[in-house]
Parts: sequence; structure tokens; C-alpha cells
Amino acid sequence: MSSMEEKKFFKLLKFSEEISAMVVRSFIKSNILIDLSFGKFLDLHKHSIFHLWSNSTACCESSAFIRKDDRCLQEEQLKKLYTLGADITHGHSIFIGNTVKQYCICDVRVNEQCSLDKLDTALTYTLMKNCVSLSPAEETWWTTVKEIDNTLAYHENMLSFDQGTLDKWWTMLEGSVLGLASKVPPSFFEESVKTSIDLLKVSDFDVKCVQDMVDKIKDEKSLAIGIKKQHGSISSQIFKKNSPHQIGALKEEMDKDFLQGKGTCRSQGDMKTERTTIHTEYTSSLTDGNWLNECPLCHYHVCCTKCEKSLQKNKIMEQQHEKSYEQNQDLRKKAEKSRQKIAELENKCEANNEKIKILETQSDMERKQEEKSRQKIKELEKKCEANNEKIKTLEKQSDMEREKCQTMANYRKLKRSVITSNITL
Repeated sequence: MSSMEEKKFFKLLKFSEEISAMVVRSFIKSNILIDLSFGKFLDLHKHSIFHLWSNSTACCESSAFIRKDDRCLQEEQLKKLYTLGADITHGHSIFIGNTVKQYCICDVRVNEQCSLDKLDTALTYTLMKNCVSLSPAEETWWTTVKEIDNTLAYHENMLSFDQGTLDKWWTMLEGSVLGLASKVPPSFFEESVKTSIDLLKVSDFDVKCVQDMVDKIKDEKSLAIGIKKQHGSISSQIFKKNSPHQIGALKEEMDKDFLQGKGTCRSQGDMKTERTTIHTEYTSSLTDGNWLNECPLCHYHVCCTKCEKSLQKNKIMEQQHEKSYEQNQDLRKKAEKSRQKIAELENKCEANNEKIKILETQSDMERKQEEKSRQKIKELEKKCEANNEKIKTLEKQSDMEREKCQTMANYRKLKRSVITSNITL
């Protein structure tokens, strides 16, 4: 990579890590959180976010859990967002054998140290994509920002890109960032972002300017590789730590006896090299004792009858748990049906409201039409009155013309009679 390409790469890296990250956070605050704090947002969407990690196991708040093939969050990312407490509500955590069938998330609390400014672009993208609805354009812009950020940060060789690729990514990133910025008030925010991008484009700096950023990316990359190696195994220990297993209250009593038995058994030196197996329905799937010939459950006694008795009690407890679980499922189904009925009624009400709005609109139109008709009638009445006045005027003029004609006729008759009398004389 030439010196020019190297500078272009570090400019693009600074663009992605600083300007685009700032715009993404501003977009979230103004368009998604609005008046909510980020902690309140995490609390509202706790159930959805938890299942981005626990993609194949239900929790105590799941009414109709749908298993997913892919896990969107790793354990370390979940711990950034929440504090995973050890207090479990009775009956919420369900185990069948050694398998977790249902988690209790009652003591999963929002991490007080977590803030939006501390999260990377990839994590915020995962949260928002799965918790809120984005327009197609917004999702496209955000996906482009996330993909370029991931490619720059986690590529094996950070300086292995050619000039054409870097120019293409710059154009794509600039368009997406300005698209997101256009959704952020006030109106001059997009202009200020555009100015920052233009200044970065013409600036001249070397790797020293972004050394801290490069070191941080390398650290995050190392952490991501470690997390990736652990991907696929559900680490249920975060919920089992300091929490009761199936044995429950019996566990404490067993532990005391086991500690006493450990000292007695090992001091006597009676350990044999062959393995022993506790043949019960519950232990048949467990690994037999280790090379010290210990009990496969408590790892203390060679022959542990207390475990046998405890397992029988556990079997009864698990059956009760199973019944409780079925009852809870029935109640949840009924609750789901009630919610569906409520949703149907709400839809009907919404449809009725729409009809009422349509009828009101039609009524308003009819009123307006009626008002126009009244105005036309008034105008016609005025025209009729004016015509009547004209008719009266014309009638008066006609009467005057008739009187005039009559006068003229009388005058002519009189004149003829005078002429006639004169001729006679």
C-alpha cells in the first residue's frame, strides 16, 4: 500500500469510527429514544434483547417462544448491557436433568455503567434492528455503515485495500452517513456533518493521528476472536452461579455430609481403581466416576446412597415442576387467546372508527352541498326580485305609452272633427 493509499485508509477509518458513529448515536437519540433514556430503552426491550443471546431456550417471560438458529449477541456483549443477577424466582427456572429448559430473567438488570456512547456501531445496529422498526432507506444506510465499519476493523490485514476499493467505500459511507444525518434535527445538522467530512477529506495526517484508534481496534479484534471461539456453546453458568439446582434445599444438607465423607473416605485410603456407577434413571446419562472412583454426582463418596435418595426426591420435585410448567403454559395460552380477542375487538373498533370518520366526512360534504344549494337559491331569489322590479318598471312604461297613444288618438279625432266642421261651414 502506497503512502497515499495508507492516508486514505486512515481517513476512512477515522470517518467510520468517529463521524459515522456520532451520526448513528444522534439518529438513535432523536428518532428512536426521543424522550427515553438509553437505560429505559434497554429495560423496555429486556426480553427481546435477552433472546438475541438465548436463541434456543425460553425464559420466564416467554408466552410463545420461537427458537432461532442464529445467536445475534455473545455473552460478553450481553454483559455490557445488563447485570446478570443470581436471584431466581421460585418456579421460573426450569431444569430437566442437566438441561436448562427455561431461564429466569427476573434479576437481569440494566447495567448502570452502560451508555449509548460506549457501544460500537455493530452492537447498536443489532439492538435497533431487532427492537424497533426502521424504514427501508434507514436500514440500508445503517447496514452499509455497519458493514464498512466491521470490514475496516476486523480484516486480517488492515492495510491491504487498493485505492479503488477505498474510494468506493468512502462514497458509500458518505452517502449513508448523510442519509442518516438528514433525519436528525435541526436542519443544519446534516450541513455540519457534510462540512466535517469535507474537512477530513482534504486534511493531511499520518498514522500517529489515529494510533489510539488503531490500538483500540486491535484490542477489540483480539477480544472478538476469543468470543468467536466460544460461539455456539450456551454459557448457562452465568445463571447457575450461586443459584439452586434441581436438588434445591437438599443440596446444602448433602454438601455438609459430602465434606465430612470426603475427609473420612480419603483418610482411610480405601479408594479403588475401578469405576462405579449409580444405576438410576437420572444417572444413566451421566459420566461414571473419575479415576479416583468418586461418585459421579457429588465426587466425594465411593458408594453414595444419599445421592440415590436425593435423586428420588428430585424426581418427585421435577414432576411437580413439570406439572407447574404445564399449568403455566395453559395459563399463558389462555392469556394469549384473551390478547387475541382483545386485539380483534380493537381491530373492530378501529374499523368502526374508520367508518364513523367516513360517515362524518360524507355528512360534512352533504352539509357543504346543502349550504351551496341555499346560496344558489338566495341568488336566484335575488335575481327573481330584480326581474320583478324590471317587469313592474316595464309595465309602468307600457301603461304610460298606452295613455300617450290614447291621448294622441283623441287629439287626432278632435282635429278631424274640427277640420270637418270648418269644411262644412
